[in-house]
Amino acid sequence: MNFATAKNFAITEPFARREVRFLELWQPTGWSIKIYGLTHPRRAMPGGEFLAAVKMLAAPLLGSVAPQDHHGAGFFILHAARKANFILLDHWTGENTIRQNAYTSTFDEPEAFTDMTASRLVACVWELQVLSFERQAWLDAVLANPAGPDLDAYLDQRMNGYV
Repeated sequence: MNFATAKNFAITEPFARREVRFLELWQPTGWSIKIYGLTHPRRAMPGGEFLAAVKMLAAPLLGSVAPQDHHGAGFFILHAARKANFILLDHWTGENTIRQNAYTSTFDEPEAFTDMTASRLVACVWELQVLSFERQAWLDAVLANPAGPDLDAYLDQRMNGYV
């Protein structure tokens, strides 16, 4: 079977690169979180009230993580996608694992989050590129660093560009 002509499969929009931008290093008590914006070509970079609402959503989640279950480091992806906002809240646990909570919201009500963590969805192709960058940053600064784990070096590695 030819994959491109498989039944029930159609490309609804041509692939286009999307901008990813490091927005800020957010440091609520006990945490350092890199926050990224990611945009569909017809959407604006996330920020302002939406960013503030994401922080309000995330603060109690981070506060509920037992100290032995995190390193106080992670990253968030705020994706203004084609049809909705997608919010990935990721933090490092164990030596080499990411724990993720995922949410979505509409453009009409960007601060009305719907928890989609249980959906088992991971990430789209653009978000996966940010995840790949963060994986490499964690390897370079923490797991494979000849000088030993360096969380500051990890937090200093930030992605900006088009994916």
